[in-house]
Amino acid sequence: MSNDLERFPIYVGQDEVYLIDGLELDAEFDYISPEERLEATVELENYIQENAIQPTRSSEGYVEANEDMIVYVPETGEVAYADGFDMSMKEKDDQNRKYVILDKLSNGYSIHTDVESMFKACKVNALSQIPKVDQDDLRYARHEFEQYSLEDKIHFIENVYDYQLVNPTPQNVREWEKFHGEKWTYDIKEKEFNEVEITYLKDTHCLMVTKSDELVNVKFYNGITEVPQTKEEEQRFLKVLEKDAETMMKVNHSNKATLDLQAFGKENQVLTIDKEKYSRDKNNSNELEM
Repeated sequence: MSNDLERFPIYVGQDEVYLIDGLELDAEFDYISPEERLEATVELENYIQENAIQPTRSSEGYVEANEDMIVYVPETGEVAYADGFDMSMKEKDDQNRKYVILDKLSNGYSIHTDVESMFKACKVNALSQIPKVDQDDLRYARHEFEQYSLEDKIHFIENVYDYQLVNPTPQNVREWEKFHGEKWTYDIKEKEFNEVEITYLKDTHCLMVTKSDELVNVKFYNGITEVPQTKEEEQRFLKVLEKDAETMMKVNHSNKATLDLQAFGKENQVLTIDKEKYSRDKNNSNELEM
């Protein structure tokens, strides 16, 4: 029985999926005619209904399955064994994923909303910088671009052309719409958190923003030569730090941050943004005295 097989996480996307145990797919299933595939899908849906199999959905796109389970996605009609479903779905989702693309040099927004179209625009610009008389260089550059993986394209967009790919949220989509005067027509993951850590470093007198252990922003307080000495000075400075942390969240399009003020002997705070309103949830019952 496949129930005894070890389960492992597979990527299925964020649509509803059915995990079906105890059935086998025809070896030629991928090659049957559209009419035969429709008939097989109807039989599959009848089996699901007769056995009261419930759909599952994951906000992260991953579910637990064993290799003999059949994965069925009603939204797309895709059917496959779990062990062959994983990478093909993830690659497809990654290719089609929509982003709000920030121009870090101008603080504006690109009209492009996916990796492929943004990469094409950057590639055309890069090729235009090569003199037309240098045909060998042009051919070499085109060949190199053709070999780029998805990760290479993202690196080129973000590190060579100074754009930032950000998951769409209600706030940055409104900014994108205002900037372009157009309506955003793609899904928005309202509950998805773009989380960062914000830490005050006493030795260098700065607020440091990190994401996945990578530095993404920093603000120095050049006028500070030492940690505030009196209680009143400390409270005023803490208010400044908290306000600056919120501003840095906006700049980095983050809607969740851990604010580390251990330099003042304070507990960490969790700052969140919900529909342009800030709310503070404490990690424990201790609150900053503001």
